[in-house]
Amino acid sequence: MIGVTNILIAISSLILLPIVTKSFTINDYGIWVIINTTIVLIPGFATLGLPYTMVRFLSAEKDKNKGRFLFPCKYCINFFIHYIFIVVFIF
Repeated sequence: MIGVTNILIAISSLILLPIVTKSFTINDYGIWVIINTTIVLIPGFATLGLPYTMVRFLSAEKDKNKGRFLFPCKYCINFFIHYIFIVVFIF
């Protein structure tokens, strides 16, 4: 299912690109590319590799209760980091 979704996203990008380049001016297209690039890059920086770190350390952990405690904390940390990014980029 994930593979099909990735293929559809790639095809939609190929279809959307000619439409966008014809309808936008050079300046508008440049702004559109900058916004799209920013949207793609922010989640990678905002999570700081936390999901991969959680998998790495929790898989080696013997105490399963620690994993039950840390997994919800991951969402709190992600929320806090995203909040900081929103505040920094808006102001």
